[in-house]
Amino acid sequence: MTRFWHSTSAYGIAEECAEIPESGHSVYRWPGDLLRPSLVVFLHVSEQQRCARIAGRQLQITNEETQLAEDAHKRERYALYYRSNVPIKSVPPKKQVSFYSEISRRMT
Repeated sequence: MTRFWHSTSAYGIAEECAEIPESGHSVYRWPGDLLRPSLVVFLHVSEQQRCARIAGRQLQITNEETQLAEDAHKRERYALYYRSNVPIKSVPPKKQVSFYSEISRRMT
């Protein structure tokens, strides 16, 4: 959920909407002037892993990242957007290696 329309819209929805809008709501409409990615990968990791990944980027920590780190409810609302409105295929842990190998193969 890093630095693209999915991230921006999910954060905005979690921040501004009292209830998550239903699937098909106009808030989910892809902007017409923005390229669509051919693949979206959502890493659902623990908060500790999320913070470590952000720290590993060696970039300034944003206010939004700090708020997510401090507010478990906001993090859950943020992730709920993805579970509800972005096509996500869950991959069981035993199959993740082959899944990532397939992604790598398709990207080359």
